[in-house]
Amino acid sequence: MRPGSTPKVDRIKRVNERILRELSMGLYRIGQGRDVDLARISFVDVRTSPDLHGAIVVVSVLGTEAEAEKVMAWLKENRAAFQAHIARTVGLKYTPVLSFRRTAAIEKGNRVLSLLDRLDIPADDPAPEA
Repeated sequence: MRPGSTPKVDRIKRVNERILRELSMGLYRIGQGRDVDLARISFVDVRTSPDLHGAIVVVSVLGTEAEAEKVMAWLKENRAAFQAHIARTVGLKYTPVLSFRRTAAIEKGNRVLSLLDRLDIPADDPAPEA
Protein backbone atom coordinates (compact mmCIF):
# COMPACT_ATOMS: atom_id res chain seq x y z
CA MET A 1 0.00 0.00 0.00
CA ARG A 2 1.20 3.48 -0.82
CA PRO A 3 1.99 5.80 2.09
CA GLY A 4 -0.90 8.11 2.93
CA SER A 5 -3.52 6.16 0.96
CA THR A 6 -6.15 3.66 1.96
CA PRO A 7 -7.14 0.56 0.00
CA LYS A 8 -10.75 1.79 -0.37
CA VAL A 9 -9.68 5.17 -1.82
CA ASP A 10 -7.29 3.46 -4.24
CA ARG A 11 -10.06 1.08 -5.33
CA ILE A 12 -12.54 3.91 -5.93
CA LYS A 13 -9.87 5.73 -7.95
CA ARG A 14 -9.27 2.64 -10.12
CA VAL A 15 -13.02 2.11 -10.54
CA ASN A 16 -13.47 5.76 -11.60
CA GLU A 17 -10.68 5.45 -14.17
CA ARG A 18 -12.09 2.19 -15.54
CA ILE A 19 -15.63 3.57 -15.80
CA LEU A 20 -14.32 6.70 -17.53
CA ARG A 21 -12.40 4.60 -20.07
CA GLU A 22 -15.36 2.28 -20.72
CA LEU A 23 -17.81 5.18 -21.10
CA SER A 24 -15.54 6.68 -23.74
CA MET A 25 -15.30 3.34 -25.55
CA GLY A 26 -19.03 2.75 -25.28
CA LEU A 27 -19.95 6.23 -26.52
CA TYR A 28 -19.36 5.32 -30.16
CA ARG A 29 -21.06 1.95 -29.84
CA ILE A 30 -24.15 3.41 -28.18
CA GLY A 31 -24.27 6.60 -30.24
CA GLN A 32 -23.52 5.16 -33.66
CA GLY A 33 -26.16 6.16 -36.18
CA ARG A 34 -27.88 8.56 -33.79
CA ASP A 35 -28.55 12.23 -34.47
CA VAL A 36 -25.94 13.48 -32.01
CA ASP A 37 -22.43 14.66 -32.88
CA LEU A 38 -20.28 12.29 -30.84
CA ALA A 39 -17.07 14.19 -31.60
CA ARG A 40 -18.33 17.08 -29.44
CA ILE A 41 -18.64 14.91 -26.31
CA SER A 42 -15.80 14.38 -23.83
CA PHE A 43 -16.15 12.44 -20.61
CA VAL A 44 -13.89 14.40 -18.27
CA ASP A 45 -14.22 12.72 -14.88
CA VAL A 46 -16.18 10.10 -12.94
CA ARG A 47 -16.91 10.40 -9.23
CA THR A 48 -18.20 7.12 -7.85
CA SER A 49 -19.78 7.01 -4.40
CA PRO A 50 -17.89 4.93 -1.81
CA ASP A 51 -20.67 2.28 -1.82
CA LEU A 52 -20.46 2.04 -5.66
CA HIS A 53 -24.23 2.59 -6.00
CA GLY A 54 -23.95 5.92 -7.82
CA ALA A 55 -21.54 7.79 -10.07
CA ILE A 56 -21.47 11.33 -11.37
CA VAL A 57 -20.06 11.53 -14.89
CA VAL A 58 -18.61 14.96 -15.70
CA VAL A 59 -19.12 15.77 -19.38
CA SER A 60 -17.78 18.54 -21.58
CA VAL A 61 -19.66 19.41 -24.75
CA LEU A 62 -18.15 21.63 -27.43
CA GLY A 63 -20.61 23.80 -29.29
CA THR A 64 -23.43 26.21 -28.63
CA GLU A 65 -25.62 26.14 -25.55
CA ALA A 66 -28.46 24.61 -27.59
CA GLU A 67 -26.17 21.85 -28.91
CA ALA A 68 -24.90 21.14 -25.40
CA GLU A 69 -28.45 20.88 -24.06
CA LYS A 70 -29.34 18.46 -26.88
CA VAL A 71 -26.29 16.29 -26.08
CA MET A 72 -27.02 16.29 -22.34
CA ALA A 73 -30.64 15.28 -23.01
CA TRP A 74 -29.39 12.47 -25.29
CA LEU A 75 -26.99 11.23 -22.59
CA LYS A 76 -29.78 11.19 -20.00
CA GLU A 77 -32.10 9.33 -22.41
CA ASN A 78 -29.39 6.72 -23.00
CA ARG A 79 -28.27 6.40 -19.38
CA ALA A 80 -29.55 2.80 -19.17
CA ALA A 81 -27.52 1.80 -22.24
CA PHE A 82 -24.38 3.31 -20.73
CA GLN A 83 -25.05 1.53 -17.43
CA ALA A 84 -25.56 -1.78 -19.24
CA HIS A 85 -22.26 -1.25 -21.05
CA ILE A 86 -20.54 -0.58 -17.70
CA ALA A 87 -22.15 -3.70 -16.20
CA ARG A 88 -20.82 -5.84 -19.07
CA THR A 89 -17.32 -4.41 -19.26
CA VAL A 90 -16.27 -3.31 -15.77
CA GLY A 91 -17.45 -6.30 -13.74
CA LEU A 92 -18.47 -4.72 -10.46
CA LYS A 93 -20.75 -6.31 -7.88
CA TYR A 94 -22.99 -3.26 -8.20
CA THR A 95 -23.30 -1.17 -11.32
CA PRO A 96 -23.45 2.48 -10.28
CA VAL A 97 -26.45 4.54 -11.34
CA LEU A 98 -24.97 7.13 -13.67
CA SER A 99 -25.82 10.80 -13.51
CA PHE A 100 -24.40 13.19 -16.11
CA ARG A 101 -23.22 16.70 -15.17
CA ARG A 102 -21.91 19.24 -17.64
CA THR A 103 -18.72 21.22 -17.17
CA ALA A 104 -17.49 24.14 -19.23
CA ALA A 105 -13.82 23.60 -18.39
CA ILE A 106 -12.71 22.65 -21.91
CA GLU A 107 -14.69 25.50 -23.49
CA LYS A 108 -13.12 27.95 -21.03
CA GLY A 109 -9.66 26.59 -21.82
CA ASN A 110 -10.29 26.98 -25.55
CA ARG A 111 -11.44 30.56 -24.96
CA VAL A 112 -8.25 31.37 -23.02
CA LEU A 113 -6.13 29.86 -25.80
CA SER A 114 -7.95 31.88 -28.45
CA LEU A 115 -7.41 35.07 -26.42
CA LEU A 116 -3.72 34.28 -26.07
CA ASP A 117 -3.48 33.69 -29.82
CA ARG A 118 -4.89 37.18 -30.43
CA LEU A 119 -2.24 38.90 -28.30
CA ASP A 120 0.40 40.67 -30.33
CA ILE A 121 3.53 39.56 -28.53
CA PRO A 122 6.79 40.09 -30.41
CA ALA A 123 9.02 37.07 -30.78
CA ASP A 124 12.10 37.00 -28.59
CA ASP A 125 15.15 38.25 -30.42
CA PRO A 126 18.00 35.79 -30.43
CA ALA A 127 21.08 36.82 -28.51
CA PRO A 128 23.52 38.78 -30.72
CA GLU A 129 26.57 36.85 -31.77
CA ALA A 130 29.94 38.20 -30.70
